[in-house]
Amino acid sequence: MEKPFKKSTFRMSGFVLLLIPSFIAVSLLLLFYGKYYIKSLIPLITYEFEKIYPEGKITKIEFVKMRHRHQIHFTIRTHKNFTDERGISWPVSDLTVGINTFALYIHPLLVLSLLAALPFLSKKEKLIVISMSCPLIIVSVLTDIPFHLLYELKESYIAHAPQVPMQISWSLSFWYHALNTGGRQFLSLIVIATTLLLFFFITSDKKL
Repeated sequence: MEKPFKKSTFRMSGFVLLLIPSFIAVSLLLLFYGKYYIKSLIPLITYEFEKIYPEGKITKIEFVKMRHRHQIHFTIRTHKNFTDERGISWPVSDLTVGINTFALYIHPLLVLSLLAALPFLSKKEKLIVISMSCPLIIVSVLTDIPFHLLYELKESYIAHAPQVPMQISWSLSFWYHALNTGGRQFLSLIVIATTLLLFFFITSDKKL
């Protein structure tokens, strides 16, 4: 019992030692090239947002630096005329909502760092699983950011334009709060698990 315990402890310590430099490397990669990663995702985020909120259109996107934070501001035009309880019609309106750029970095930072630190994979296998994880990282971002923006938009209407009959569904409210209380990190773990399952499934078939 003692030898397996020592072996597992050695593997765990090796994982931790690999995790630190891989985390730093991915952090530096995102620091210098993260803006290109975000810009490549903007069209996909815009497309999905306008699909889940057909009454609106993203008309302007700005990258804003606020003290020590960087934000992306989306100006959304709701092109539907609303009629309130008094029968008064409210015309087309624009609202700007934002999200911290770090929210878009969470998925690649966690996924790539953890996959690069796995001690039971060779360097070649790590490159393969990292490549396989990239489409899943994009999927995780698209199940995250557009819904975050939609919640922020509807909440802004409710807070600042109560005359507009805007409602937030329980499912959107649940998903928004789940994402902001560890859900993003959990999505990243799902991406890692799915990537490894696919990798081992494919490689096991080749061995057979």
